[in-house]
Amino acid sequence: MQDTTTFIITEEKEYQDCEMDKVVATGLDLSDSWFSHIAFGHGWFDRTNFRDCSLVNVMFLSCDLSESVFGGSHFKGCTFSGCKFLGSSFSDVVLQECRFADCIFNYGTWDKSRLKKEVEFSSCSFKNAGFTSIAFSVPPTFHTCDFTEATFTGTSLKGIDLSACTLDGIIVSDDFKELRGLKISHDQAAAMANLLGITVEG
Repeated sequence: MQDTTTFIITEEKEYQDCEMDKVVATGLDLSDSWFSHIAFGHGWFDRTNFRDCSLVNVMFLSCDLSESVFGGSHFKGCTFSGCKFLGSSFSDVVLQECRFADCIFNYGTWDKSRLKKEVEFSSCSFKNAGFTSIAFSVPPTFHTCDFTEATFTGTSLKGIDLSACTLDGIIVSDDFKELRGLKISHDQAAAMANLLGITVEG
């Protein structure tokens, strides 16, 4: 970590209108903070506590946010590109007008989060992630995302298009109610049939 800068916590916990490159905030308690119009590049935020924060027009580029906690936080107009969120928690968060590209969310949790309008995920990995009881005000966009062995119990996927995504081994309720109204591709139909216990021949 050459030429890094340690993140300084202010008394007000308000941060705005700046760019921070190679900042180190590993393990810090940034809960109840307010972030606005900030660009973070190539930073370390692993195991950082972002609980109950407000993030408006914030950009994270190639940052490590693994095992961080965002529970109860609100995101609006934020962009995340090339970031790692291994094992991070997004429980009870609110997302609006946010974009995620080339991010890794494997083994993370999104329980009871709320995704509002204009939320997009592109080329993201959600392997073994948990999406329990999520509410979608407007169906988000998922393009070429990997949901291998992800859990969707209690989350209705009605109106969501996952036709360009990987759905191998996903976990849903015994009555498969989460899948009603889900849009998938013809090639994914066989995998869904196997999930339902149907054998497709030919």
